[in-house]
Amino acid sequence: GQNPSRSPLVADIRSLDYGPSDNDRRHVWNTVINYQIRGPHAGVLERVLGGWSVAPILTIQSGTPFTVLNGTDRDLDGSSIGDRADIGNKFAPFSSRGMVSTTCASGLADGLTGACTTRDQVRFVQVTSYNVNQTQGRNSQYTTRYLDLDTNFLKKIAITEGIKMEVRATLLNLTNNQNFDTPSAYTNLTTYGATTNFLNYSLANGGSRTMRLGAKVIF
Repeated sequence: GQNPSRSPLVADIRSLDYGPSDNDRRHVWNTVINYQIRGPHAGVLERVLGGWSVAPILTIQSGTPFTVLNGTDRDLDGSSIGDRADIGNKFAPFSSRGMVSTTCASGLADGLTGACTTRDQVRFVQVTSYNVNQTQGRNSQYTTRYLDLDTNFLKKIAITEGIKMEVRATLLNLTNNQNFDTPSAYTNLTTYGATTNFLNYSLANGGSRTMRLGAKVIF
């Protein structure tokens, strides 16, 4: 969904190609904690309650930018890669788009219902003819934020003075939060073929909670 600059070299629209880089993250927050839990230092209780520690890693980031694609070669360069759909009504629902139609008087049909529509009723507008007056800037759309909490639970057990065992449980995405990445070229095209999947972030699911268990001997 992140595409290169393809606007013609016309002075009054070069500003549409000035935008965020593909890897732009406006805000990045990382918190790393390694906490050794206090417990008994001797006896049977030490074997059970001592030697525990927890190490969470919290990552919070802004979304990544992307461009809604046009689905057709609007600049007539032989490729639809990089061709951007127009912005009709920026206050219309984010999933709405107008498709080129030869049967509607307005020249546009609703990408979801097929009913005739106009530019001021949809967010994105498909353009098939050569038109330098693009209205969508490069990488002007953003995905939702990214949040991930990974945690390690560790238990150290002293076997002898020089030999210890470490038991570890690693939980990835502890909160089971879904992170949605940049929509692929198959889900951000303004085409009829993607009526149910248009800008469907769930197709780029960041994964669910997973856990790994392990043990090692330290000597």
